[in-house]
Amino acid sequence: MRVNDFMTPQPLVVAAREPLRQVTTLVFSHRIPQLPVVDERNHLVGIITERDLLAAGQRAHAEDLVAEDVMTPDPETLTPASSIWEAVDIFSRKRYGAIPVVVGGRVVGLLTIHRLLRALGERVRSSELLALDR
Repeated sequence: MRVNDFMTPQPLVVAAREPLRQVTTLVFSHRIPQLPVVDERNHLVGIITERDLLAAGQRAHAEDLVAEDVMTPDPETLTPASSIWEAVDIFSRKRYGAIPVVVGGRVVGLLTIHRLLRALGERVRSSELLALDR
């Protein structure tokens, strides 16, 4: 099983210089817990989470901040061909809620822990049902 089978393709991304106010609106209006942050060449430079936004709101001059001021830089990534077990390893070590999926430095997908667990759960249930039919 590969990451490509479970990822959300072409996820929303934000520019590194995007004002934090607009990033916050995107995250909360679309119910996206994490957004990849890209540079002017559309290469991944970080990820921004709800936690990052909440912490930034406590800072002085928060209205002047942009995405790159509060993002987690250089997050671990996967490729579409990565094994889901690589994803499980990253999720368990880093406590990420989502992992950017990249090709040539560009974001092509986003794998969330919720989507992966839901898909794996469905496959386990299907396997159990097949075993009952035998």
